[in-house]
Amino acid sequence: MNSKEYSISAGGSLFFDKNKEISSSFITKISDFFKNFSDRGYRFHIICGGGPLARLYIDGARQAGVTDTQMLDLLGISMTHINARLLYTALRARDQKVTYNHNPYLEEDSIISISGGFGVGHTTDYVAVKIAIMFGLDKIINLTNVEGIYPQIEGNLDKSRIISEMAWSNFISMKQETHTPGINTPFDPEAAQLAQENNITAIILNGHNLLNFSNYLIGNKFIGTIITPF
Repeated sequence: MNSKEYSISAGGSLFFDKNKEISSSFITKISDFFKNFSDRGYRFHIICGGGPLARLYIDGARQAGVTDTQMLDLLGISMTHINARLLYTALRARDQKVTYNHNPYLEEDSIISISGGFGVGHTTDYVAVKIAIMFGLDKIINLTNVEGIYPQIEGNLDKSRIISEMAWSNFISMKQETHTPGINTPFDPEAAQLAQENNITAIILNGHNLLNFSNYLIGNKFIGTIITPF
């Protein structure tokens, strides 16, 4: 196992700005970031989420009368691959050696590999955990649009602070949204169960804060939540 190798779940919300337009500035920064770290010996397996794009299409389909959850899931999965293709194209434009696979479980062990969701009933968090298992990794990084996991007080989130470290058992016991097409949660509860069963640690980071992300990778102090198997 390469200590500089990571499975990453990149939330689809990161690819869009507050007006739900594609954030070209973020795509530029994150592409440069991954290229810079790959040049320093890091390897990344990146699974992109669908974010607002997936929810836009899923909501549109629901309004058009679609009730089949499998069909809605497949629609959302297609949108994760649009985001994955966007990141792949941006990295290729920087002469970065990068691979894209529609089926993330068929990927080769490359410097940077990019994919999206796969299989109905599963989020991209779940896929990222499966990729970690495939490559013998004991950690995954979840890049999201929040600083970490907020504590719950009487069922409500206390957004004034985050939990710096917790066990999967504690996370799973928190009230979490069950899987539905377009689910929006800091970490998928089904993926959490799979991570716990396979002794995989997750690091929840705000993907917009690339300096903080860099601090984590190089071993400096960082802001986020570490979720451990025990």
